[in-house]
Amino acid sequence: MNYDMEKIARRFENFVNTFSTNYSELFMIIIGLNFRMQQNFTQLMLMHLDKIASAEYFDARNQGAVEAAKYMRQLYEQDNDHGSMLSILDIGAMKFGFEPDTLVLLETERFSGVDLGFLSTEFDGEQFCKHSNNFHRTLQQSFTRLAFSWLEFIRENRRADKVSSALARELVGGFAKGKIKLYGFDKDTEEQHYPSKYLGFI
Repeated sequence: MNYDMEKIARRFENFVNTFSTNYSELFMIIIGLNFRMQQNFTQLMLMHLDKIASAEYFDARNQGAVEAAKYMRQLYEQDNDHGSMLSILDIGAMKFGFEPDTLVLLETERFSGVDLGFLSTEFDGEQFCKHSNNFHRTLQQSFTRLAFSWLEFIRENRRADKVSSALARELVGGFAKGKIKLYGFDKDTEEQHYPSKYLGFI
């Protein structure tokens, strides 16, 4: 099945367009999918972060998203030989996208209008990110918060696939430690400086 990724992006745009968005409910559904689908979602979130980190034009509505994504990417790439943070998932021998396997998504595994079946196909992540990075700037910030929150959610989650979880620990942990060191907050916990905490609500 071919999915219209612009339409999927718009569904996510509607999902984050509220102050009462329930990320945890969405994440609990995704964490129940197979590891390949989890990795595809992780890769999609990383693609968005990489794109937003490269934004040349921003204002107060999405400045937090751009700066936090740029800081995360900078820390990762200067401390690793892997190159781009987008390439790490391929090290786990899982390419972005894959042929559908025996898993059959139930109709109930739609969430807030988003058909999560797209995660079981070779979908066009570039097309998705082209639209997610053209959201209204307030919603760019909201969607970036979702991307960061996913990494924070799977960081220590035993149900998460090991490749995504290891990368999330490195990205989120590196970000938090960097901020603690930068500001001299030696007594703070890493959780106090998770990247999503640096995104204000506009």
